[in-house]
Amino acid sequence: MEAIHTDHKDFKTLWQKGEKLSPGTTFFYTDAFHQWNQKIYSYQTDDTFVVVSPSKEILALVPLYTFQENGKTFYARGPGYMRAPLFFCPFSSNHFNRVATFVFEHIKECAQKHSVHAHRLGIEAIELLEGRLYFNVLMDYGYKPEYGVTNIIDTRLKPEELWTNLRKSYHRLINKAKKSFHVKIVDSQHFDFDLCEEYRKLHHLAAGRDTRPVESFHVMYAIIKENKAFLVLVFDADGKARGAHFFLYNGIYAYSGSAANDPSLDSLSGVGHLAVWEGVLCAQRLGCHFLDQGPLMHQRGEASSEKEINIDYFKQGFGGERVVIFRGILEF
Repeated sequence: MEAIHTDHKDFKTLWQKGEKLSPGTTFFYTDAFHQWNQKIYSYQTDDTFVVVSPSKEILALVPLYTFQENGKTFYARGPGYMRAPLFFCPFSSNHFNRVATFVFEHIKECAQKHSVHAHRLGIEAIELLEGRLYFNVLMDYGYKPEYGVTNIIDTRLKPEELWTNLRKSYHRLINKAKKSFHVKIVDSQHFDFDLCEEYRKLHHLAAGRDTRPVESFHVMYAIIKENKAFLVLVFDADGKARGAHFFLYNGIYAYSGSAANDPSLDSLSGVGHLAVWEGVLCAQRLGCHFLDQGPLMHQRGEASSEKEINIDYFKQGFGGERVVIFRGILEF
């Protein structure tokens, strides 16, 4: 087996080929996401690699880049968890054990080279929901087990079933919002740079400052053009953008990304609820089978802030299944 890193002439071709082969390739394993991370996070080293057999069969995709935190270097996505390696063989097979052993040993070699303190990673919850994995396999390779939870909506259901599954109070809020606001969706077929900029302006308004470089937003817009994301915008009767929600997708998997609402809105305006609901329906139209709403809390068992509790409550109101996220951390 061989690890092909980003400086190899065949890396990008192999990665893009690999992302089309695995049944579990969410947006977070695409080359588009890799490029986006380079704009958002100032990591020192990109050790990402593809594992290939002697015959150049793709065996695994391994995201791996460093992040500085409190004077230490981590393999992580910002302060959170990096996606775990994506393997191309069943977890229960002997072949998997051979490939995984190679992958995690190579990660240790890279970590030693760059004085990395620890590796934080998580397996996509969809692996459990779709029955490809039923236990935290990271423990078998020395990782201390950690767990999260996410909410995943089955967008194969009929719209009326999805509507029935909403929290009853959301019916009223969404119907209320529809009377005062209207929705525009920006996707690859209806791309509009100026509409995308409304999202960036709302993001600044909601945060009260610029939280990241303008270029990172432009990368998000490029992802929309590449048919890997869409943007839901909510406008008032005067044509002013009051809410926005960014969704990512790849194949049959969609993911609820960042959102921004006008902070002057009342919490019961229904704008945020309407944006998510329209996002669910758009994901369905795009052929997605599942919409992952993202981790409900950073780490199960930790004391959660009031904000986290409120976000947790908000997401659960859209129905779906609460699914465990298998995570792990290894200190080198």
